[in-house]
Amino acid sequence: MKNRHLYLAVLAFLLAGLIGWRFFGVQPAPTMSLRVEQKSLPSSSASPTDIPKSSSSRPAPVNADAAVINAVAVQSRVQQFQQALDAENARPINYYGKVIDQYGEPVSEANVVGNVMLNVGLESSGYKTFTTTTDPAGLFQFTDLRGVNIGLSITKSGYEIGKYDLASNGPDKGGHSTPADRVVFRMWKLHGAEPMVHWQLNRIGLAVDGTASSFDLVAGKRADGTGDIAIRFTRTPLSIERGKPFDWVLTFQIPTGGFAEITGPYANEAPTNGYQPTITIAEPASAKDWTPSFEHAYFFTARNGQVFGRMTVHLVGDYVTPPTHFELEVYANPAGSRNLEFDAAKAYKPKQ
Repeated sequence: MKNRHLYLAVLAFLLAGLIGWRFFGVQPAPTMSLRVEQKSLPSSSASPTDIPKSSSSRPAPVNADAAVINAVAVQSRVQQFQQALDAENARPINYYGKVIDQYGEPVSEANVVGNVMLNVGLESSGYKTFTTTTDPAGLFQFTDLRGVNIGLSITKSGYEIGKYDLASNGPDKGGHSTPADRVVFRMWKLHGAEPMVHWQLNRIGLAVDGTASSFDLVAGKRADGTGDIAIRFTRTPLSIERGKPFDWVLTFQIPTGGFAEITGPYANEAPTNGYQPTITIAEPASAKDWTPSFEHAYFFTARNGQVFGRMTVHLVGDYVTPPTHFELEVYANPAGSRNLEFDAAKAYKPKQ
């Protein structure tokens, strides 16, 4: 009986030891194998803590190489850009010009300034200035210069030059000029301003049904039925929608004189003839570049040659609620002289 109990006790002890070893014993080999696999083949979804610290320093040489490559590329582009600027600044400039007055006579001893433009950077430029004067034949030239282009200014006391004349005879024409084929500038030899009337009406309500508005060109006021100029505006239909084209006709009439186009850069002298008593401007709704507005300048004469002058008219014809907008500015010489040179110090207010 005692032997049986002893046998059972030994068996229980061995069983307990086996269970303890199975569940609580240390197993280093499988653990080492797992860690080696994680180090040699890291998963794409592994967290940063699973990747060895030494791995984070590996891209540094690659980034440094990329920075060097980028710096070299930038330096190359800068050099190319500078070479392009140098090429522009090295363009040869030879400009041959001639200055005459309104009668075609040469203007001598006029001061001519040439500003040669130079590129000094991507967003900046500079220039060099050269000066000369016209000879007795009105000739001048700038030769053996280098730069992008050249701009000119011409002055002489007692003369006037229009901005249009300078702009239209710029670097493009100068680049093709030769001693035998010069760029011609026309200056205006001033005669001296005479007393003139100057007035401007900015907010004239103009009827849209063709009803005439009349104005006294010397007094500078409305004179319905008795004025020097009659202005009529008609639009079809009378009631319009803003932004929708419509037919319109604008008419100016001076029964005792007429209008002449201002074709040159100077409006200092009215022409002796070529006046038309009526000017009509028509704008159909079907016009390709339709517009409800009109602005233009004219010479005029009135009162059978007793008044000469120039005027600027400006229409804005699409006011939905009539009347529509119209402006009129006038310079008038009431002494019967065609001289329209204006000096504000000699201007006088019209008699009302």
